Amino acid sequence: MVLDAVQSYLGLANAVNKAARARAEAVARSIIAQAGLEEAAAEASDRASRLAEEAAAARQANRELIETLLTTEMTKAANRFGFVRSDDLDEVREEIAELRTQLAKAQAAASRAASRKATGTPRKSATGAAAPATPATVPPAKKAAAKRSAAKKVDAAETSDAVTVVPAPTTDAGA
Repeated sequence: MVLDAVQSYLGLANAVNKAARARAEAVARSIIAQAGLEEAAAEASDRASRLAEEAAAARQANRELIETLLTTEMTKAANRFGFVRSDDLDEVREEIAELRTQLAKAQAAASRAASRKATGTPRKSATGAAAPATPATVPPAKKAAAKRSAAKKVDAAETSDAVTVVPAPTTDAGA
């Protein structure tokens, strides 16, 4: 209800404004006609229109020049401070996200492989059959005993009673 009243008031004010403007233009034309300045008024109107168009074109050209100048100076300043453009930053962020995804997949695969190794579960092949088991560790080959002469065996037997060497126990730091 109030909105309709405000709209009606604005419509009436606009109509009054248009009527007043039209009346003022009519009065101005009649004064110019009485003074015999119709040609001068038409000429002045044309000149004013051309000047307005030239001013608008100059304003647009100046605006573009200032915008280009500011963009160039801002880019130089940003480069001096080590800033990067947002497009470049977005590309790097996308690449980082891809690398993180690849890393997570690789870590998950390594974790699965380690748990299979610890439990001894064979890995399944693409066909679903168990892949052939590979030994986790291969014990080192034993060295063949060196052949000794009878004299060396006697020397070794005599000296072996004197000193007994016991290897120190080893601890596994990773366990």
